[in-house]
Amino acid sequence: MKILLFTLLLLSFIQAKSISLLLPHQYDAAVHQLNSHLMHAKSHVTLLTPHLQSHALKKSLLALIKKSITVTLITTSKHHMATELVQYENIKFYLLKNRALNFSLIIIDDKFTCKLSAALDEKSMKSELSFFECSDVKYMIEDSKKILRAVTPHIEPYLKENF
Repeated sequence: MKILLFTLLLLSFIQAKSISLLLPHQYDAAVHQLNSHLMHAKSHVTLLTPHLQSHALKKSLLALIKKSITVTLITTSKHHMATELVQYENIKFYLLKNRALNFSLIIIDDKFTCKLSAALDEKSMKSELSFFECSDVKYMIEDSKKILRAVTPHIEPYLKENF
């Protein structure tokens, strides 16, 4: 029994995938990696970033919207591409208040995560040195969810409903 359990655990580690890339040198690979995983999303995607300004990412997010997948955007600024997406029904847009943010985090269906040591901003991703890491390893996903839970008390909806 112990051997079977150890074998199953070992197989789960072998099948788990992680990729680390250095931007701007591997920008195209990073965008491809992120977009390919976004296209396989089934229920929800969460993006935490100081700034969202990427046409490639916007295209993928619009495709998710058409598939009725919930997209949650959490940013520190309302002056970027995310405000263009707020008009869609399954977009939830929040602002992070009174906190500086200098990294980006993406969680896809609680099964895949990406971390970027910069904003999801095409211009800076193509010019500034940053680290991009994606994984389906369970402890990395849990770590990303823990970060998101720590941020959640400090967010408020971009559009406040007054009834």
